[in-house]
Parts: sequence; C-alpha cells; structure tokens
Amino acid sequence: MGIKDIKSTTILQLNEARQHCLEANDNLTKSYNHIADKEKLELKLIFTINSLRNHLLIFDTIQKSVTETIRQDVLQYDYEKSQTDVAIKQLQNVYSQMEQIAVDSTFGEVQQPRDTTLIQYIDKDSTDKLIQDTKELYTSIDELIEGKERNNLQLRLKNEAEFLANQWEDVQSFDQRYLSNKNRYVQVEELMSKNEVLETEVVNCLKRMNQQLDDCLSYGTHSGDSTDIVQLAKIEKYHRSSNDLLTIRRNCDMIEQNCKDIAKIIRIYSEFKDKLNACFQEIADFTINVIEKQVQRSHLDSVRRIHEYFDALEDKRCEIEHYVEASLKFINSFSCLVVEIDRRRNLNDKIESMIDSFQEKLLELQDEDRVIREEFLDNHSEFLPQNLIQPQFISSKFPNIILQYKLEDFPLVSDKMLKESIERIKQHESKQ
Repeated sequence: MGIKDIKSTTILQLNEARQHCLEANDNLTKSYNHIADKEKLELKLIFTINSLRNHLLIFDTIQKSVTETIRQDVLQYDYEKSQTDVAIKQLQNVYSQMEQIAVDSTFGEVQQPRDTTLIQYIDKDSTDKLIQDTKELYTSIDELIEGKERNNLQLRLKNEAEFLANQWEDVQSFDQRYLSNKNRYVQVEELMSKNEVLETEVVNCLKRMNQQLDDCLSYGTHSGDSTDIVQLAKIEKYHRSSNDLLTIRRNCDMIEQNCKDIAKIIRIYSEFKDKLNACFQEIADFTINVIEKQVQRSHLDSVRRIHEYFDALEDKRCEIEHYVEASLKFINSFSCLVVEIDRRRNLNDKIESMIDSFQEKLLELQDEDRVIREEFLDNHSEFLPQNLIQPQFISSKFPNIILQYKLEDFPLVSDKMLKESIERIKQHESKQ
C-alpha cells in the first residue's frame, strides 16, 4: 500500500477515533458532574446527620439533666430532711431534759407550785407550731418529688428516647449501607481510576495516530534523502502492526459502562437524602415539642417550687437550731444560777460567822473595860476636882456599838439540785 493510501486510511481512523473520544468525553463529563453532585450531596448529608446527632445529643442532655435534677432533688431532700429531723430530735431531747429539771417553789417573786420545772419558763407552743409547720413542708415536698407529675415526665422522656433511638437506627442503617459504605467509595474510586487508565491509553493511541498522520504529511520533503527512506519504513511498520483504533473503541466502551455504574451508585445518595430529610424534620419537631412543653413548662416549674420549699425548710431548721442553742444556754445559765445562789449563801454564812465572832470578842472587851473603869473611879474620882475635866468623861461607860446588817434572802437550793447543776455545767463546758 502506497503512502497516499496509508494517509487516507489514517485520516479515516482518526475521524472515527475522535467520534469515540467525543462520546467518551461526554460520558466522563457526566460522571464528573455526578461525582461533583455527590460531593455536594455528601456535605449536605453530613450536615444533616450532624444536625440530627446534635438534636439527639440535646435531647439526651435534657433527659439526663432531668433525671439528674430529680436524683439531686431526692438526695438534697434526704439530706435536708435528715438534718432537720436531727434538729427536731435535739430540741425534743433538750425539752425532755428541761422537764426533768425542777425549780424550787421559792424561786421568783411569786411562789411557784411544787412541781415546777424549767419547761414552764419557755414558749413551747411556738416551738410546737414550728415543728408542725416543718412537717407540713415535708408533706408538700413529698407531693412534688414523688408525685405523678414527675413520674409521668420521666416515663414520657423514656418513651420519647426509645422512639428517637429507633429513628436514629434507621438513619444509621441508611448511613452504613450507603453514605459510610467504604466499599461503595472504593468502587467509585476504582471505576474512576479505571477510566483514567483507559483515558490515558486512548490519549496515547491518539498521539500515535496523529504522529502517523504527521509522518505521512511530511513524507517526500526530503526526496532522495535517506531520511525519507527511514520515515517510509516507519510509516509502513505502524500501519501494519497498530491496533490503536481497536484499543480506542474498546476503552471508550468500557468508559461508557463504568460511567453508568458510577451513576447507579450515586443515585442512591439522593434517595438517602429524601429519607434523611423526612426523618430529620420529624425528630426536630419532636424534640422541640419536648423541650418547650415537657421541660420548660413542667419540669423547670417543678424544680423552682421544690427549691423554694428547700429554702423554706432550711429557714425552719435554722430556727429550730436556734431554739436548741438558746434552750441549752438557758439550762446552763439556770445551772450557773443555782451555783451562784449557793456561793452567795455560803458568803452569808461566812459573814454571820464573822459577826458572831466579833460580838463575842466585843463582849469580852466590854467586861474587861467595865472592871478597869470601876477600879479607876474607886481609886481616883474623889480626888479629882469637877472643874478639872468634864464630868461625863469620868462617869462614861463602854461605847455603845450597834451592828446593823441585812443578809441576802435566797431561794432554797438542795444538795441534789446543786450537784446536778455542777454536773450540767461541766458537760456544757466540755462541748464548747
């Protein structure tokens, strides 16, 4: 075959090859567009799934917060109640102690009955009402913490959590089957990689075919030169042995099939998006309903009321503890009063003893003075002129000494009362 025929054949083959390439390029363009759409869709799907996850996390946080709040309220109530019960018990014990401490009937300006105790000197009615008010607070808090309102809320949250979990399982199932399926990613990547290899082979084939045409067109420009002989041999060899056109046909057919497979895989993403959007809207509406109606309007109001009761209960406990402290100080002060009365009574005894001793010594001195005065008068009075010294001095007697005193009048304090008072004072001081 001459160079002219080879040239014509090469041109025809190039035209056919270009047609195959145009079709292959069109398929590849569609595939690239599908993949670009897939990447955009993936971003949307990832965003939607993340939004779903965030909504579920919000709901989970709300559920845990509600559960934890209820648990903390129960714990705080148990603590507050136990502390208040201790204070009430302490006050009752102190009052029982006061009922055992007798007060002698001689205490006070008005004589008291024989069976008077310290308990008669406090306003016990006020403390009884305080304890009753505290127990009524217990009832109010019990009704809120253990009432149907909170139990219904926890049950509703549990049911809603199960519902949302089922919805999320459907989303994850789609995700695992399609979006997160590594095999499908690999399959698309493998198909694209194969297309790139096929496309590279087609390009190389086209280069060789175009080179063949260039060689045909430039043949004869070196007539008679050895270069033309070499070039002719090259052209004839390529024409006899080349399968480039067949390769282009085969590769373009394979590219077309690969592009169809890619389109089929990517179509699933759109179906998943529709399912996901519907699920997202359902879950979003459901969660908003829970947040607004179940938690904000019901649970938070319940928490606020309970904590108001906690504050009131703390005030009651502080008031009871104040009564306990004041009552203990009252008992201690009374015990100190008994000891002080005994001290002053002992002081009275010492004063009386000192006065008795003084009077005895005074009588002895008076007797001694009387004897000496009489002897002086007997021995000297008749020899002393009256105008020498005042007569009353000569005839005066022992000085008239009058002791006037009034000892304190104390209530009666028995040895038993004193002993018990001292023991109570020691116990009080040991606790300070």
